[in-house]
Parts: sequence; structure tokens; C-alpha cells
Amino acid sequence: MSQWYFGFVGLNYIFGTKVAGNFKYVFPCFCIVGALAEIELVWVIQDVALGLLTIPNLIAMVALAPQVRRATKEYFAKECP
Repeated sequence: MSQWYFGFVGLNYIFGTKVAGNFKYVFPCFCIVGALAEIELVWVIQDVALGLLTIPNLIAMVALAPQVRRATKEYFAKECP
């Protein structure tokens, strides 16, 4: 259920409610395929899916690194009360 929720929220944020709404029909199909397939195939699909999720995260980390650095410097520059 958590995989469905995270997928739904991510698709809703990126593509909008129409694409995210269709995900509720696609996800059960993946569950059926996962239940019928051999375990090695299921693990490969899961590994590839999680690997693909790292790509946008890495891009965001690189793009936001200057802002994080600036905020970190500001935080540590403050004197503690």
C-alpha cells in the first residue's frame, strides 16, 4: 500500500490528477503480475524501479545544493542564546 501511495502522490505532483488517477488502475495490474511472476523477475523489476527513482532525486540534490549550503552557513553563523 505504501508503494501505491508514494506512486500516486508523486504522479499527482508531477503530472496532475488525471495521470495519478489512472495509476490506481495500473498498480493492481502490477500486483497481479508480481504475484504470478517468478521471484527473481519481481526483484529485478523492483530494483529497476527504485533505481529510476534515484535519478530525479540526484538531479534535485545537485540543483538545490547551493541553497542548502547557503542555509547551512546562515544557520551555523547565528550565535546560540
